[in-house]
Amino acid sequence: MEQGTIFRIKGTPIGNKEKLMKKRLDKIKLMFGWLYVYFFLGFIILRKLTAEWGFVLVMFAMISFLVDIFLRKNQKDDSVERLVLRNWKLVLFPLLTWTISTLIYIPIELYTANPGDFQFDFSHYVFVLTVGMLMIVLCSVVTSFLLLSKKQAKFLYSILFSVVFMGYVQGMFLNKNMGILTGDSQVWETKTVVINSIIWLVVILALVFILMKNDKVTTIVTAVSIYLCMVQMVAVVFLIFTGNTNSNAKFKAFTDKGSLEISQGNNVIVLLLDRFDIEFLENAMNINSEIAEELKDFSYYPNATCEFSRTSNAIPYLLTGTSRPRNMSEQEYTEYAYSESDFLTQIQNAGYKIGLYTNEDLVPEKYRAVAENNDDDIKKQCGFFSTISTMMECSKYRMAPLCFKDYYYYYTSVISDLIDNKEIWNIDDDYPFYEKLMKKGLSISEDTDSKGKFYFYHMFGTHGPTNLSEDMRPVESGSVSMEEQTQASMNIVLEYLKQLKEIGRYEDATIIITADHGVQLDAQYYKENNVVDRTTNPVILIKESKENHDKMVVNEKPVSQSSFIPTVLEALDISYNGSDKVFDDVIEKDNSERTYESVWGDEIDIFAIKGDARIKENWELIYSNH
Repeated sequence: MEQGTIFRIKGTPIGNKEKLMKKRLDKIKLMFGWLYVYFFLGFIILRKLTAEWGFVLVMFAMISFLVDIFLRKNQKDDSVERLVLRNWKLVLFPLLTWTISTLIYIPIELYTANPGDFQFDFSHYVFVLTVGMLMIVLCSVVTSFLLLSKKQAKFLYSILFSVVFMGYVQGMFLNKNMGILTGDSQVWETKTVVINSIIWLVVILALVFILMKNDKVTTIVTAVSIYLCMVQMVAVVFLIFTGNTNSNAKFKAFTDKGSLEISQGNNVIVLLLDRFDIEFLENAMNINSEIAEELKDFSYYPNATCEFSRTSNAIPYLLTGTSRPRNMSEQEYTEYAYSESDFLTQIQNAGYKIGLYTNEDLVPEKYRAVAENNDDDIKKQCGFFSTISTMMECSKYRMAPLCFKDYYYYYTSVISDLIDNKEIWNIDDDYPFYEKLMKKGLSISEDTDSKGKFYFYHMFGTHGPTNLSEDMRPVESGSVSMEEQTQASMNIVLEYLKQLKEIGRYEDATIIITADHGVQLDAQYYKENNVVDRTTNPVILIKESKENHDKMVVNEKPVSQSSFIPTVLEALDISYNGSDKVFDDVIEKDNSERTYESVWGDEIDIFAIKGDARIKENWELIYSNH
């Protein structure tokens, strides 16, 4: 009896332990299910899953887990009901709609609409996107079946369908007055943003409520999802057969060849920092006095104007000196500008080598051969994971409500960064050049066949969105201030000058630190207020050969970019037949009218500047085609 009693006493706890262990395992699985739900939602909604967002998602998962446990205690059967096969449609089709939107339809539409920005192989691009889509769908469906309860699955995919549906509506019907992606934030009227936000909130809340409460709407969700999938896939096929896939230009590029080799002869070095306005330089010098000290041999021209507001026009102008007829498009102008100019061929014919370290789109194909770093047959494929991640971000920007657009904002630099070939010169990211400069350093070229070289370094500089920290670390776009970006840009310039001195090629070189344009004007502001919102003044710093100062010389002469070509040719001892003067020969009290063209797509506004270009009242709108 005593032994039997002992057996029963010992036997009962064993059964309880097994039951308790099962309940604990169910709870652990339930917790992992909620973690998966929120991290998956974070994956589809957030721009990037940062550590901060990860903490927030874990908190949401824990709260949902505790609520779920509490509700289950009030039920007779508190077991976790797993997702069954009859619910597979609820899982699969909203997920397919989202992946087709973010990784197939929108990315392919972006490529065919902007082939100049997507300078890599289209077929490989489509292959990467398709494989990425299939991987996400497969992993998500399998993980959902393994981890999620029926309630969790309904919650997840109710939100997924709602977000995808509204994202499609936003992209197709609600994205009005979308501006050009210049790197700056976009602004909409408050009323428009509020209405757009209300539409999103009402529709999503209504859809989630209906989908969670009524199992019978699964068929409708499936039907709508299939419809959206089919519509987008038909559009994709149409885009592939009718759109521009740029197949003839994908294997041509300016490389970094010779960028670190300094000629033994006469060197003219142009360090062009994109959108480097005098505002940024002067702020940087006020913060860091060492900048002015390191640039003491330079002459600084703050009373300067640029010809164009955008790089696509400004670089062709600098390299040709050709003005644009008012009735000519951007694309037509580029070809026209080079056809009207012999600037580059003059340099080549005089016995100099040329390094054009810029984007190949800014120089028409038939004129690129003058550059020794031109490569007509180079591998230009996109990276696998970087392409999937980046195109999802771009798609989220398209699909996001207006109030969140800035959060997903991207610039063309993220597209350029997808090219899986570090030899190609990248005007949208200065870190690769800086990294090579620090690792390899400048050296003197062994070439003795040329008289010297014209170097044209086009760098990202102080353009937005910011992507380089002051301590020279690549960062997420827009995550550092413009002050830090400016300091980082100047760090590269100063390091280049330092190494130039170390190899003994600084003293004899003519060095120009400049910009293609300054900060853009708001032409609409002028039309409403009869005065510009600000002035725009490109940095122009010049150190001529053998020029030395105790401190930087500030020259107040009213200069413009029309003096760029004469100055370069004079430094190379090549005759110039035009009427424009070198920077230093511009008359101090010259009251000649200077012009500035603000170009946004087909919209053109031309300003005349009379007097000091830093005074807003001296700017006048003299032409507008809209």
